[in-house]
Amino acid sequence: MSATKLPSPESLAALVSGVTETMLGIRFDLLPQSREAPTDGWRAAVIPIEGDRKLAVAVAADLSSARDLTSAIFYCEPNEVEVEMIDDALRELSNIVAGQVKVTMNVDDALGLPKIIEPGNNSWQPPSRWQAA
Repeated sequence: MSATKLPSPESLAALVSGVTETMLGIRFDLLPQSREAPTDGWRAAVIPIEGDRKLAVAVAADLSSARDLTSAIFYCEPNEVEVEMIDDALRELSNIVAGQVKVTMNVDDALGLPKIIEPGNNSWQPPSRWQAA
């Protein structure tokens, strides 16, 4: 099955919002080009899409946003959210969004397991070319 080109940043934000609006009533929009994504205090879940064309889907959030998102997923107050809960929420969202990306791109390759990336992990840092949603 041949894959199509990568979705635009606007399409990716719409894919994420399609998942989170349905589940949680939370919408994602692109950051203005003049505003940079946070470089400190963020967490991300990255999930590979295995196959001939190497792809990965990352869902990242600053800690405040991740806490709000996680509290909505777990139906608890933001002050009750622990880091492990944030990691679980980001992994689940990355899995759902990666599935949506596969459908959008007409990719029939297997999803890998989501991996949590934390600040200070020298093996990987968010690329400057990321579009923040």
